[in-house]
Formats: sequence, C-alpha cells, structure tokens
Amino acid sequence: FDSVTTQWLTNSIALSQEADLYSELSIVDAGLIALINEANASLDLLAAAPFKNCDAIYTPTGTMASKTYSFSTTGTPAATATRNMTLWDVRNLNDMMRTTYKVPFWEGSDYVCVTSPLALRGIREDSDFIDIMKYSMPDKLLNSEIGKVENFRFVEETNALDNALAGGLVGEAVFFGFDPVVGAEVYPFELQAAVADPYGRFRNIRYVWKGGYTRTWTFATDGELRMIRVGSL
Repeated sequence: FDSVTTQWLTNSIALSQEADLYSELSIVDAGLIALINEANASLDLLAAAPFKNCDAIYTPTGTMASKTYSFSTTGTPAATATRNMTLWDVRNLNDMMRTTYKVPFWEGSDYVCVTSPLALRGIREDSDFIDIMKYSMPDKLLNSEIGKVENFRFVEETNALDNALAGGLVGEAVFFGFDPVVGAEVYPFELQAAVADPYGRFRNIRYVWKGGYTRTWTFATDGELRMIRVGSL
C-alpha cells in the first residue's frame, strides 16, 4: 500500500434536563449505549470498505444442477450471479487461494470467510455440507453453526455485506488470508462530555475516533491478492 486516508468519525446526543427529571432510568446511560452502538456500526462499515472494494471477485453462475463461475481481478464483477454460493464454490475458492494466488493462511492452515446470512444459507442447505456436519459435528449442525469447512473459518455478519445480490439470488461474502488490510489509528475511540450548560438544562455527549483502513495489496500493481469477494453485476 502507498498510504492510508484517515477521517474523523463522530456523533453526539443532547440530553435535556426535563428528560432526566421525568425518566426513571438514567438518560446518560441510555445515551452512552446508543452512541456506542452507533460507533460500533460506523467503525465496522469503515473497516469493511477495503474488503468490499477488493480486486478479486468470484461470481456463482450456471444452475444448481450445472454449476459454473466467473472470476475477475479488475475490481468489477465479470458476470451477474444466477445462483447462491454452495460448498462447490468454497472448494473452488480454497483451490484458488492455496495454489493459483498462493495466499498465506490467516492462522495455521486456516483462511477466514466473513459472509452475509444469504450466502451462508446456500452453504447450510448444501447436501454435501449437511453430510459432512452430520457425521463430524452434529452439534454445530443442530445449533445452526458453520465452524470450519474446507480450510475456511466462517463468520456471519449483518451490517456491511449485501444480503441480496442479483435480485436476492446470492449473498455477499469475503474470503481472505493473512495481511489483507492495514489500519491506522490517529485518535483512539473516546466518549466525551461537553462543558455543562450554564443553567444545567442540557448535557451533550459524543463519541470521537480518527483513523482509516486500506488494502495492503493491489493486484494490478503488486500482482498479489489476499482476499476474494463473492459479488455480482
């Protein structure tokens, strides 16, 4: 990478004295909880941006009976998805990352996949996956957990990834290995209270953070990639 662009993230809440008087619960605590939840979502989206803008994009095509795929390293999908992701696609991605692009493992012999619920459902409903889990990890199957399959640790998320690509046919997912993104923190996350109103009528609280994230590698210039996104036109 050449540089990391940083930015301020902040939001505030003004709490009135009347709200404090008539509330049975602490409005300050409620305000802090709301700010922390909003900050977590905003920071998550900022960190997710370089993953969603990666160069390599895998698109499930064909039909469930006759699966194919399209692949691009330009940052733009090469096709429109015509089906959801299955274990067949996970095996393709495992082969690509281990052999063609020689992506280092995240840890040990494992990669990581962060996936939307729809993409994960395609794997959950795959008969090959059900057979594997039925005999090796039946408890996880009953608890609707994925765990590790085909060298990937699966993590589901619902904030940053698109859960309805190609008109709802496929969900977005990102597969990655070691060193995919670099982050820079200029000002650490902090909750702050403003100087009190002279008459005590309002309390202003906010969160603040400054930093940024960018991809470690760009395929066009480095000939290296660390992540592949499941996407669609």
